[in-house]
Amino acid sequence: MSEDQPSAGLDPLSRYQVLLRVSRAIAHHRSIAELLHTISGQA
Repeated sequence: MSEDQPSAGLDPLSRYQVLLRVSRAIAHHRSIAELLHTISGQA
């Protein structure tokens, strides 16, 4: 996918908000196992 194509129909603000949410989730985990467990629960 190139930079000038929309990403899954999300506008830049929505993508930024998702990134912030994911970043906070990643920051609270001490192991890859904890992170994967949380990510699988959010899907």
